[in-house]
Amino acid sequence: MPPGTSVDEVLYGEPMRPRIFYELSRYLAISLEGRIRGEGEEGRIPVFLCHPLDVLEERSPQEREKAAGVLYLRQIRPSSDYPRAGIGWDRGGLPPGTTRLRRPGLWVSLRYAFLVVGGTMEEEMGILEEALRALHDQPLLDVRRILREEIEEMGELAEIESLPLVITDEPDVWRELGLEEHRLALSFEIRLPLPSLEEIEAPAILERDLRVEIEDASGPGRAP
Repeated sequence: MPPGTSVDEVLYGEPMRPRIFYELSRYLAISLEGRIRGEGEEGRIPVFLCHPLDVLEERSPQEREKAAGVLYLRQIRPSSDYPRAGIGWDRGGLPPGTTRLRRPGLWVSLRYAFLVVGGTMEEEMGILEEALRALHDQPLLDVRRILREEIEEMGELAEIESLPLVITDEPDVWRELGLEEHRLALSFEIRLPLPSLEEIEAPAILERDLRVEIEDASGPGRAP
């Protein structure tokens, strides 16, 4: 494979489409890491974007004694709150007299879990407290700031200024993640439209004869 060429370009002749889920998750992990401070000289608590079991298995015995945060995208579910169907109209970036037809985006709910591995119980509670405060302080996520490089290709998502972040009550997340013992975890979700990439360019109808017939609906014996 030529240098600088991605697998998608080799298989499909074009680079990979915007990675909305990954870029959003990466932003959340960096944002949480920037808000969380630990004890010691460095004071920095790393936040890994992965499954918690990966961190527990791959860290060395020395690293396991140090606290770390883990952010994991645990579910991607269609959101029933935003049912959309049919065809949408998009005239952006097209020559005059041309219309782009595209299906509306599929609204999905991204459900995340955040928990702490390693460290003491005091560190765990302190990190969760700071993470919970960080999530509470940003109930709306700036789409254009997070996805600034891909925003022009995102169709319906490009028209949205912010995405709601909702903290949820799911105490049994640790079981769902396959952990053997109880562990405190924070749960939250973000809803957004996944833009459709299927589109059709069609010539717009510029001139058309339209015949309109108006029927008197007053009926017999009624005043017009």
